[in-house]
Amino acid sequence: MSTLQRRLLSWYRHHRRRLPWRENPDPYRVWVSELMLQQTQVKTVLPYFERFIARFSDVERLARASEQEVLASWSGLGYYRRAKSLHRAARLLVEKKGGVFPRDVAGWTALPGVGRYTAGAIVSIAFGKRVPIVDGNVARVLSRLFFVSGDPRSGTAKRRLWTLAEDILPRRSISDFNQALMELGALVCTPKKPKCLVCPIVSDCVARSLGIEEELPELPAQKPSVSVTMIATLIEEEGRVLLYRRRGIDLMRDLWELPTANVPDGEEPRVVMVREARAREDSSQHHESAHYTPRLYRRARGASATNGPMSVGRAGRAEGFPRLIDGAQSPQSLEIQALSYIEVCRFRCFSRSYC
Repeated sequence: MSTLQRRLLSWYRHHRRRLPWRENPDPYRVWVSELMLQQTQVKTVLPYFERFIARFSDVERLARASEQEVLASWSGLGYYRRAKSLHRAARLLVEKKGGVFPRDVAGWTALPGVGRYTAGAIVSIAFGKRVPIVDGNVARVLSRLFFVSGDPRSGTAKRRLWTLAEDILPRRSISDFNQALMELGALVCTPKKPKCLVCPIVSDCVARSLGIEEELPELPAQKPSVSVTMIATLIEEEGRVLLYRRRGIDLMRDLWELPTANVPDGEEPRVVMVREARAREDSSQHHESAHYTPRLYRRARGASATNGPMSVGRAGRAEGFPRLIDGAQSPQSLEIQALSYIEVCRFRCFSRSYC
């Protein structure tokens, strides 16, 4: 074992964070944690992971659950396609493999939602297989350590990083070593102001010796965001709240939401909302209405209508919201005596296709 490998492993064993999937690194727990950690910080994932594992303690229980149950347990974590992929993969494992987990990268990448990195993380951490991993943290560490220029997510730079990740793997302690690389990137070799003075492998770092550690990796400039103004309306009747299920829309597909509409610049939000309500009532005349399934749910006592930067306001009377209530029933159009609405929320949308 090289000096670099020994120093990194020693640092990890003394400084690693105590995380639930590390204390019991079986393949199911590692798999769930890796999917949750995609695009999401550890501190955000921790309570969701604990609740999810308490509800679905093994792959068989997850496979037996309905998609809505899984999404409900994932609710608030975002990127819901991860939850759907996890659920589909669990059912495939139980139905096709009797609940037995693959022990190689090829077996894992054949499952929905599992790419090369996730597969490598599972088989190296849970089974100790000598397989490299390259996520954002590892790419940053290796780019600086070996001075790898270019975009680490594509082309020559990406290929070189994967080669380096395999070349520096020790013959033993694979699980700890791969996690040490990720932990070093998360805690020390950070995107901005890396803590080089406490880095266990700083003496081997080419970028540090050249004073360019903050210039690597060479990530492309982010695409400009799009500013979007939206209004959501909270409609209650006899303690029930009107929700729509998103259909035929990539963003948050199949999730439930309050009646929501984009507010064009210069328009009055309340006018836009009433127009949207009347348009949805006549599904044959509205190009989006067929994408929504209306339903009224009982509102939980003490439930809040606020979400993030939004705040609840009060509006006057409103008419014209959809007639469909509780499936087949079709009473007269609701006349809401006290319409609550969530005030205008401005946010930044990073995908023009969704806006």
